[in-house]
Amino acid sequence: MKTTEFRYSGKTLHLFLNGQAMFDLQALDAETPEDAPDILDRAREQTPAGFDALCAVAHVLAQQGENCRRYLKYAPNRVPGAEELRLLLSPMQLVGLRTAVFQAIHNGYTAPTADDDDDIDTGLLELEKKTGA
Repeated sequence: MKTTEFRYSGKTLHLFLNGQAMFDLQALDAETPEDAPDILDRAREQTPAGFDALCAVAHVLAQQGENCRRYLKYAPNRVPGAEELRLLLSPMQLVGLRTAVFQAIHNGYTAPTADDDDDIDTGLLELEKKTGA
């Protein structure tokens, strides 16, 4: 599991695109008129509607990241809602959030590689080299 971290109000949000997040985003799309751009296209826009879409997407990705972290027995964190993000994000944080959201989406659609494994125990690798195991 590779999350994209975003610092918000002194806490780290772990943004993660999994299968559930993909379907949740599709459900958000279903709530908009057919002639409107999809939610990810709207989230790229530098408009009030784009800001709303970005906050909604960020909430979905943060919620799924947190759900996966809890499943893996990490300490639980509170996930801010889209409304909270809309109200409390500064313009500078908005730039960082947009970058983090689209990095998380890119990571979600990219096949994992051995280089992506953050849990490699280098001490264990050294021991295996020395013992020939």
